[in-house]
Amino acid sequence: MKTTVATFLVGLVGIHLSAFGLSAERLQGVIPFEMHEHLIVVKVSFQNQGAFHFAIDTGSSYTVISNRLGKKLRLQGETIQVSSWGESIRCQKVTLPNLELGNVHFDQVEAHITDLPAIRGLELDGLIGLDLLKRTTITIDFQSKAIRFGQVDRLQNSASFYRGLPFLPITLAVAGKPLRVILDTGSAGLVLYEEAVRGRIEFKTNGKTEYRPHAGGRVKLKQASVRQVTLGETLWDELPALLLTGTRSGNQHAMGNLGVTSLRLALLHLDFQAGRLSWER
Repeated sequence: MKTTVATFLVGLVGIHLSAFGLSAERLQGVIPFEMHEHLIVVKVSFQNQGAFHFAIDTGSSYTVISNRLGKKLRLQGETIQVSSWGESIRCQKVTLPNLELGNVHFDQVEAHITDLPAIRGLELDGLIGLDLLKRTTITIDFQSKAIRFGQVDRLQNSASFYRGLPFLPITLAVAGKPLRVILDTGSAGLVLYEEAVRGRIEFKTNGKTEYRPHAGGRVKLKQASVRQVTLGETLWDELPALLLTGTRSGNQHAMGNLGVTSLRLALLHLDFQAGRLSWER
């Protein structure tokens, strides 16, 4: 779900629990993950319950809890309207006292409770959104399938991103022409908003279409490809792409979402304080 919301507290409003010795935010550690299709899936616990399956999703502004899990934990909050891929959906906003990913511990976690679609048979319990990830630095090691939190790595290739938005805008070049996209670990491949890119960059379609589910329903996508794609000084001769048709993204700052796994990286590091991403292939 690509959105931003305000705050609603459940339990102790505005009180940091570490003041009572009940918890303390720990933003360093290493946790394993599993790949399910394009998703980076980790085990999460909170309110002394778990482990639940959450996907690491830099394309989601806020952390998300599935309706199924929300009902199981009897979570309730204020009903609001948000946007997902241009579709308006209803959800509840809550704030949890804590959330743990192994030995990495977050306090006062805002979350949206809404429906999450199953991805090839996997029913996710939620998404770890950019709101939590931005509290620290992360390195995703795709070879060892582990995420390192709180460690500043200096990898071979790098590019900058603007830190002041609730998503990660980066600039690619397609055959030398700039293309602003959102870096999205929750997206399958390079998804381009057809209305935004037509006439701006060159792409090739193969006449095939597919439908993919999201929190607001499902979207129609045309299969395509783009050539001579560069990020920083790294070149990809060709990347598969999907053209989003029949809806607008709802995001005036970007022309698409870049699914990280489509880049076939060995390591990806996100330094939110410096506003830099770096990677190794």
